[in-house]
Amino acid sequence: MTCPCVFITNEAYVPYLGIVMQSIINNASADNTYIFYVFYRDLQAETIDRFKNHIQKFPNCSIEFIDASSYIQGKKFHAGGWVTEVYLKQLAPYVLTGHDKLLYLDSDVIVNIDVAQFFEMDLGNHVVAAGRDIKVIGLFYAAQKWFKKLLPKTRQPEGTIVEMNNPDEYINTGVLLFNAPAFRSAIKFDELMDLSSSREWPGVDQDVLNLVCAGKVLFLPNKYNLQIHCWSGAVHLPERFRAEHAEAKENPLLLHFSHKPWDFAYNTWFFPYFWAAAVRSPYFNELRRQMRGRGCLCDFADEPLGKRLKHLMKEGKKGPRLAFTILLKCSFCTFHRKFLS
Repeated sequence: MTCPCVFITNEAYVPYLGIVMQSIINNASADNTYIFYVFYRDLQAETIDRFKNHIQKFPNCSIEFIDASSYIQGKKFHAGGWVTEVYLKQLAPYVLTGHDKLLYLDSDVIVNIDVAQFFEMDLGNHVVAAGRDIKVIGLFYAAQKWFKKLLPKTRQPEGTIVEMNNPDEYINTGVLLFNAPAFRSAIKFDELMDLSSSREWPGVDQDVLNLVCAGKVLFLPNKYNLQIHCWSGAVHLPERFRAEHAEAKENPLLLHFSHKPWDFAYNTWFFPYFWAAAVRSPYFNELRRQMRGRGCLCDFADEPLGKRLKHLMKEGKKGPRLAFTILLKCSFCTFHRKFLS
């Protein structure tokens, strides 16, 4: 089976792209072929060569970089606090016409299964398969329950979900399985690009895809896109979604680190899954250097672990707990580097 996987990136996100690819490789089957397509606007030649040199080590994997500049020429996307590259995922069904199904993954996703499972799914006439955005839906219902004026502005749901006929169908676009022929037939490329660049969308490309795909989505169980550190939104979910979300936390097939491990290393849930891929990726050393001083498990290159933990034990009430957490993480990382990488 051929498994075409789509990604988007810029130079800043390159290390994390390497990690999600590595998580796919870690769970790949020798019976399948995996093709990685990377859409970008501005990458250095050294970056591209480094990826190609790493991927060629795996005989059933290949990688292709696609400069998307010409496809969005003349369009101005309002990315807000995000980067323009987030809109490039929309290009996949129109550019990669040689595949009927395309799996798109954000670079903050970790895969715990063989992605071939996605390509065995029957999409029928649906244009995409995706999971509900538990965080946004949960906050929407919280706002309905407690009234928007009683909640801090940052906790109120974004406007696009309110515009939808059924808020329960608001999807997260960090994991998308495109039914490429159906998508191209139902949604015209020029119209999609015009809509994407027509205004400043609060949820950027995710809002756009929710509007154009409404009523044409095959909803995946939450375990195929478990968003990390979104429990605050989950507690306000309707009862019909709570069991599904609880099951996902017990058996996460794909983890979506909305709470970034490289920014919040010391308190990120499910950190072992991230590091199991990170220690085998070509960007492990860069990530280790980047995360020094953030309480991460790789924070001890320039200072003995015992000395760092001794300092933490003196840092108030939270110090001992943080020291214990870091000790566990460091042990996990060392074990992987020595025996599993």
